[in-house]
Amino acid sequence: MIFYHGTQQRNRRDIENWWLGTIPTHENLDFSGGETSEDGYVFLAENREYAATYGDCVFTVDTEIAEYWRDCPVTGEKEYRVRANDLNEEGAWWIE
Repeated sequence: MIFYHGTQQRNRRDIENWWLGTIPTHENLDFSGGETSEDGYVFLAENREYAATYGDCVFTVDTEIAEYWRDCPVTGEKEYRVRANDLNEEGAWWIE
């Protein structure tokens, strides 16, 4: 299935090589930023334009292992997540 991940341009080179995902911390229970790890979560969207609201660089991600996480409380868009280490092993990603 095709998903999209928006991020800042400064993160592009790192992601092209290897995903690190966000991990929850006491201050970051909604995973909105903070610490990253190979065991953290990468967040994906079905809608490219929605993903682009997270940064000027949008990756296309082809994976079957993403799971539904929630509807965005602001826009209602469906959000998905996948552990970074699983995506590194089981997914494909590129910039169009």
